Amino acid sequence: MLTVDAALVQQIGQAVAEEITGTGVDWNFAPCLCVARNDRWGRTYESFGDTPDLPASMSTLVTGLQGPTLGGPTSVLAAAKHYLGDGGTTGGDDQGDTQLSEADLRAIHLPPFQAAVQRGVGSVMVSTAAGTA
Repeated sequence: MLTVDAALVQQIGQAVAEEITGTGVDWNFAPCLCVARNDRWGRTYESFGDTPDLPASMSTLVTGLQGPTLGGPTSVLAAAKHYLGDGGTTGGDDQGDTQLSEADLRAIHLPPFQAAVQRGVGSVMVSTAAGTA
């Protein structure tokens, strides 16, 4: 999904939630809030961008999926993934190591997850990629 329209992403989340709840499922493994820093990373298609501000602004998907209140008739639990550093793995390896300073890890890869938490995301999917050099 390539867009910089946060309102559109929220509307897409609402539409997805309506479709999911029609199946009886109440949990969605989205949004992917990874900051894709290496084009060789095998999951760049899941990322909203390569700078922290883009995935952070697209955390509106959380609001779209969960609605104003979890438990509503078309509300599904969102899962912010893959915490933390998955898009910055060394060499672009899928499920690899992210080797950078803690300050860079926090500055680059943490903001989208902070934005999701501020939106009340119901769950966070961890990654095995986080690490510091």
